[in-house]
This record gives sequence, C-alpha cells and structure tokens, in this order.
Amino acid sequence: MKTIPKLILLFTIIAAASSSVFAADLSTEKKAEFRKLVIKRNQMHKELQTLDRQAAELVKQDKDTTKLNSKQVTTQDRLDLNQLRLETMAARYELDIPDLPDLNKQADAAEAKKIYGADAFQRGRVRTILELKRQTFQLLRSIDYSIILSKLKEK
Repeated sequence: MKTIPKLILLFTIIAAASSSVFAADLSTEKKAEFRKLVIKRNQMHKELQTLDRQAAELVKQDKDTTKLNSKQVTTQDRLDLNQLRLETMAARYELDIPDLPDLNKQADAAEAKKIYGADAFQRGRVRTILELKRQTFQLLRSIDYSIILSKLKEK
C-alpha cells in the first residue's frame, strides 16, 4: 500500500519534468517568429476592419462592392491561416496567444456564420452589412433625443 503513493509521486515528477523539457525547446527564434505572427495577425485584422468600413461607405453610396468583398474574403482567409499557425505554435510551445486589440463588437457573428460560404463574396457582404449596422447604431446613439421629444411635447 505504501508503494502506491510513491508511484503517484514518481509519475507526477516525471510528468512535470517532461512538460518542462518540452517547454524548454522554445528558442528565441521561435519566440521571435511567434511575435511576428501576432503582429502580422493584428495588422491583417486592422486591414480587414478598414476594408469593412470602405465597403460600408460604398454601400451607402449605392456602388458595387464586389471587388472590395473579394479583398475582404482574401484578407480573412490569410488571417485565418495566420491564426492557425499561431494556435499551432501556442499548442506546441505552451504559449499564450494575446487577444486582438480593441475590436468592433461582432454580436452578429452568429448571423454571419449562418450565411458563411453561400457564394464566393457573401462573407464580404455580410461583413459589410455588419459594419453598416455598427455605424448606424453609433449614429443613433449620438442623437440627442431630448430635443426631439421636447418639440413633440410642444405640439
């Protein structure tokens, strides 16, 4: 009976030692590569947000957004590939992936996922619509409704 606790202790020590050995394989080159991937991911995400805003502006002007939607899809695909590389390195070297910088809230992400892949440019169109929604709500929040309500009460 006394050997079981000793065996458990031995296995615990071996497991701790082996995990630290695997984590020790992380060289400065790998850390630098990981940091570069994080920076690249942040840049691509920022570029994607810019494309979203540009597409929203084109929709407001009633112009064709097909070319911009294709750029959105391409950028999103590159971003997804980069994220996959980050997650692979994080799993291999036990690294934490930092969160993206302050993002536009995508509460409608579930809505976008329903339509994902409906046609070649649908993802870009969905992103454009989500950006338009965000801008519309931002505009509505900026309106001072007290003035409107006071004018209605006067009548």
